[in-house]
Amino acid sequence: MREQNGTRRNVVIVMYQYSVIVKTIERKLQELRYEVEILAGEFDKIAEKAMAKPLFLVYLPKNFVSDIRNISSLNLILDIISKKGAEMILLGEGSDYADVMMQVPLASDYQWISRPLKMDEFTLSMMKHTRNKSKRILIVDDDPAYAKMLRECLKDEYSTFILTDGSQVIKALRQTPVDLILLDYEMPVMDGPQVFRMLKGDEVLKNIPVVFLTGVSGKEQVARVVALKPQGYILKSNKKEKLLEYIKSIL
Repeated sequence: MREQNGTRRNVVIVMYQYSVIVKTIERKLQELRYEVEILAGEFDKIAEKAMAKPLFLVYLPKNFVSDIRNISSLNLILDIISKKGAEMILLGEGSDYADVMMQVPLASDYQWISRPLKMDEFTLSMMKHTRNKSKRILIVDDDPAYAKMLRECLKDEYSTFILTDGSQVIKALRQTPVDLILLDYEMPVMDGPQVFRMLKGDEVLKNIPVVFLTGVSGKEQVARVVALKPQGYILKSNKKEKLLEYIKSIL
């Protein structure tokens, strides 16, 4: 994740034992342009890593509090991170939450994300913790392949994240404000026009520019899009250069 000075935001994943899920998280973070390092049981390195103020993701094993050594080590980790002023997110089983909070009171000072992870929600949480100050764009499209292609086009210029369900947009924006929304016109369950009307009816969110994404270019279809008075619309068939030029004219 690029910051204003051009560097990338670092994430350190701390895990107690090897997990395939952690590798999935690592790949997801790399997609989001984070530099990722994994510490597998290497708790003695945390103090050194914390000097650089990364974001720590601490992956807790299932039935965490059943081993008293886990409790002791988590208290140590929390103490170090707190003193160094670093940020941290705890990733644990939902069924373990109450026990961890009871046994490790300091844990309540940090965000907890329950497993199994929902990647859209995980992405939003990461965006909340990033220090990146560049323009942020929300892509809303039920076609994950197209959304990822669009993000790939924009990633070097903007901070982007994806939602594939229009019904999640309002909640997401209350957690993570953005500078522009690229909104698919045709989606199941809640389509683009419905999402657009909800946004315009919200006093806090109504001024965020919305650009519709559409796969049709017929005169009647375009007229329906324009009638809603969005910031604009983009044909999905447009090339990367034209897409970037158009977005830059808005932001």
